[in-house]
Amino acid sequence: MGRMLVVLSTMALLAGHPVAAQVAVAPRISTLGLGADVVVGLAEGLNARIGANWADLDLDHTFSDISYNANLDFHSYTAMLDWHVFGGSFRLTGGIVWNENEAKLDATPQGTIDIGGTEYPAADVVRLTAKAAYDQELAPYAGIGWGNAIGEKGRLGLLFDLGVAFTGAPKASLSASGPISSDPTFQQSLQQEQDQLNDDLDSFKFYPIIALSLFWRF
Repeated sequence: MGRMLVVLSTMALLAGHPVAAQVAVAPRISTLGLGADVVVGLAEGLNARIGANWADLDLDHTFSDISYNANLDFHSYTAMLDWHVFGGSFRLTGGIVWNENEAKLDATPQGTIDIGGTEYPAADVVRLTAKAAYDQELAPYAGIGWGNAIGEKGRLGLLFDLGVAFTGAPKASLSASGPISSDPTFQQSLQQEQDQLNDDLDSFKFYPIIALSLFWRF
């Protein structure tokens, strides 16, 4: 909540920029979820953006041959600089993503379940829970885009962003409930499964960001 207040306060300060014609707001939909930016013109061809994003999604996914029901709780904040290199719509963008995205995955086994290379009956493993989050909350961002909320002739228009946040790989932890959940042999299998899950996640070190915004300039 404190971080949200910081972002909202900063957005309010930007919106109070003394040159009203150089301020715009831009609701958007993106791979970070739903969100909004405040855009301020700093100089000719150079704009600053600060925004917040959120999403709450439920989906099914399979990791290490185990089917999970996943809840994705996305909260992130962005601070960007847009450089309109040629003075037109095209721009280069760099900045920071403050990433608080988390995921919780639950598996309810049917029949038998393979955990760490060992088969266990579902009666012994009632539920398997995985939680994943990023150790690195601040992620550098680099991208390109089209549209200029400050330089366009009309007050209403579109912005498109395509880039990547260098988040590092998320880290997962596994827990289980059931009659054998505290058994040392089972705990060893669970650790092996957790290691395999983190190996699977290790390739997800970059988060692609695609965004479409509708801006309104004051």
